[in-house]
This record gives sequence, structure tokens and C-alpha cells, in this order.
Amino acid sequence: MNQNHSIRPYHPVDLADYYAICRKTGYKGTDASAFFDDPLLLGHVYVGPYVQREPEYALSAEMNGKVIGYVLGTPDSRDFDRYFRKEWIPFLQKRYPRTAKYQPAQQELLSHAVWSQGGDVPGFSSQYPAHLHVDILPAGQGMGLGRKLMEGFMEILNSKGIEGLHFGVDPENAGALIFYRKLGFEQIAAYPGVIYFGRRIYIKK
Repeated sequence: MNQNHSIRPYHPVDLADYYAICRKTGYKGTDASAFFDDPLLLGHVYVGPYVQREPEYALSAEMNGKVIGYVLGTPDSRDFDRYFRKEWIPFLQKRYPRTAKYQPAQQELLSHAVWSQGGDVPGFSSQYPAHLHVDILPAGQGMGLGRKLMEGFMEILNSKGIEGLHFGVDPENAGALIFYRKLGFEQIAAYPGVIYFGRRIYIKK
């Protein structure tokens, strides 16, 4: 069966698909639904604030007319962090109070991304200010869509004069580590549970 693939800009009608893809790839690349009390939480943290604030930095991957993957992000991680804490943290803290009981994975994400009062911007963001999240359903993997999404995102950054890009990867995701190195990304930091990759994008003349 012939399968038609395409990469296009994000449209608001894609939002539900993005949330579903985020959930279905949110546990080391596999379906995270069973590990979270609320299946929308991952999307509220890793999708919603990005496409609401900067939809021009999101691209959708389609296969036979259905969205099966995306890349989204921000050109300025420090500005995004301030926005997230001002505009999204109050909503999320109200939706997920500390006094409630949650499954361990949801508890961990809430502790890190919602209940914490400190900023979550790595020091190397001055050199690599942009960051992204890219997710593709298993049905769309191995077809070159990941590379196209990444290259499309970097083209957007380059057109805006953004000098560098970073993102985190689960160290147990061996395939992803190989893939990003092939794209020219280098490891720039490592902490328990995450390896950060970075790449220079735009060189000032």
C-alpha cells in the first residue's frame, strides 16, 4: 500500500492529535497512558503552551492525511520559561493540587514541572537558546519523517537568526541517541535521567 507523507505547518485543528501523540509516545517512546491518572497532563506540559504561544514554530507530519507526528518548540527558552510559569503554572496547579494522590510517573512530572518554584532553564541556553520536542507514532517511524521534522524546525530557526538549539533525550532511548548524532547534534550535558544535545544553527556574519 502506498503511503503519502508530508510535512506542513501546525494548524489549531491539530491540537487534539498532538496531545494524543504526546501521550502515546510519552513513556520512553511508548504509550504513557497507563502511567498517568490524567491522560492530558503530558500534553498540558509539552504541547499546549508551545502551540498557544508560538504556533509558527510547530510542524505536523502527515501520513495519508492523518497527523502522526510533530515537532514544536521555542526560539528562546528563558522567555518561554517565564511565560510557562506565569500563564500555565497557575492553571496546572489548580487542576493538579499537591494534596491529591497520583501515580508515580504523574507525581514525578508534577513535582518537576508544575509544583517546583524554581526555573528550569539549563545554563547552556545562552549558547543554545532554542529547544524543541519531537514525537512520532510508531506507524510513522523509520520513514525519514523525524529527519524532515528536525530539518524543518532548524530551517525556521535559521530564518529567524537563532544561533543554537538544544533538547533532552532519555539515556535509555538508544535509537534516539544514534539518530540525533547522525543529524550533527553533540552531547552538551548529562544529568540523571536525561542527556542534552545541542547544535549551532545560525552563525552571525
